[in-house]
Amino acid sequence: MNFYEKLSTVYDKVFIRNPKTIEFLEDSITKVNGHNFLDAACGTGTYGIALLEKGYSGTGVDLDEAMIKLSKEKSKGLNSLTFKTMDMRNIKDEFKEESYSLIYCIGNSLVHLNSLKEINKVIEGFYKVIEPKGALIIQIINYDRILNKNIKALPTIENQGVTFIRNYNFNKDENKVYFNTELKILGEDLVYTGSTPLFPLLYNDIINILKENNFSKIESFGDFAYSPYNEESYSLVIRAYK
Repeated sequence: MNFYEKLSTVYDKVFIRNPKTIEFLEDSITKVNGHNFLDAACGTGTYGIALLEKGYSGTGVDLDEAMIKLSKEKSKGLNSLTFKTMDMRNIKDEFKEESYSLIYCIGNSLVHLNSLKEINKVIEGFYKVIEPKGALIIQIINYDRILNKNIKALPTIENQGVTFIRNYNFNKDENKVYFNTELKILGEDLVYTGSTPLFPLLYNDIINILKENNFSKIESFGDFAYSPYNEESYSLVIRAYK
């Protein structure tokens, strides 16, 4: 079993449902008088299920089949919510006959793409399937901070017998940040390791991409609690309106 297969089995212990994230998502869909959502890179469906509980309908997509399998198991018996195994780069083609009030891509997912060109195409695809006056939410790690301060690690996550160690290594020649991880599970001797190249998406670059794709109003925050974004922010949360 590789790292991500193992991570999927304890994903909800590592990434615990955050009430502030739910509030932010619900507030965003309310602001646009929305009724449905698309969760791009949905993981195990935690926030799609949370929005369903708030009365909204939607779809979650993720490239990882194990994550989608867990999403379907968690949402079994729930109406108005579907999960599909899909690459976010195909959203504009797969959903060309559909539209959504809110699209969100959170959890540092967008930076798994390979380049600004790929990110631009995905944002273009998001724009095409957002309803008029709908909204897009992007959340990533603050890579301006990672690079400017030469950050090598993020705080270790320890919860319910699971330890998740997160280290960063910037490869300047490749312009990639390698996300080097260790997963330890209480009662298991084996340590699961992974190394994932991430594209260090900077604040000005994502803002420019959103503007190029005709998003009319763009808001930036340092977290889902609406803290102001600055160079010291741990993460970057962007809400953009069509």
